[in-house]
Amino acid sequence: MNRIVTVLESLASYFSADANKKLSALVNNINGFSKEEINYLLRLKEQVDTLKSKMLDLKGLTFFSLKDVDKISDYFSSLKINLSYLQDLDTESTNLIIQEINDSLKKVLDQVSTLQGEVNQQKILIQRTIEKNKGDINDFLKYAGYKYQVDVIYDKEMYKMKLRHTDFSEIVPEGSQHLSYGERNAFSLILFMYECLAINPDIIVLDDPVSSFDKNKKYAVIEMLFRGQKSLKNKTVLLMTHDLEPVIDILYNLPHHFDPLPSASFIEAKSGIVSEISITKSDIS
Repeated sequence: MNRIVTVLESLASYFSADANKKLSALVNNINGFSKEEINYLLRLKEQVDTLKSKMLDLKGLTFFSLKDVDKISDYFSSLKINLSYLQDLDTESTNLIIQEINDSLKKVLDQVSTLQGEVNQQKILIQRTIEKNKGDINDFLKYAGYKYQVDVIYDKEMYKMKLRHTDFSEIVPEGSQHLSYGERNAFSLILFMYECLAINPDIIVLDDPVSSFDKNKKYAVIEMLFRGQKSLKNKTVLLMTHDLEPVIDILYNLPHHFDPLPSASFIEAKSGIVSEISITKSDIS
């Protein structure tokens, strides 16, 4: 009860004088609530929930909220808050906040035609990016010998990647359950690469990413990770592995395929001392 009293006191300026008077009486009521009092509390809660919902709609405003370009004006108009219908919350303190929000929405509505143009441009850019990246992933899957293709579709306020088998036209439900261990690893690596391209970290660490693949798939993964236009090329990447095949491919067989040429080292531990020994093309026979 003390906590409730403290909260109500801290929020008193956002409740009308009449609401504060009634709440004070209810807090000090030791005989239980009548039906009328319960109904009043429910009505007050409904007003608070309505205001909270409107504020959350504003906080959750994203590009997806504006997907219907022709309805952007109606959408922003619907975000305005009318306190005259929330009488128990219609106070000077609440109005100061709501007026600032409504004024900002009016500024947006004054430039709605510009916003519509920007949203259209953004939609075109997103679609181009999806098609390009989807194409790159599907080229890799085909090159590596996987009988899957990916598609990106709009679903419930977000874009989702879906899986298709090359022998079927329908989307594979619960795609991850149909993939082998190696296939899941391949997808994880490629999606991790795209995440790194998005967040642009200072260094990327790959812990033995290819040793579980056969030789052809190993090179396909290395090719996708470090040679494509959308790849980790020119990023600082530390790849640790027990597998010599990537080192042989990169330094000995196909060094001209990689620019800049990666460096390789062998990590040796003797008598508690860890040393880094450079591996060159002449070390490989």
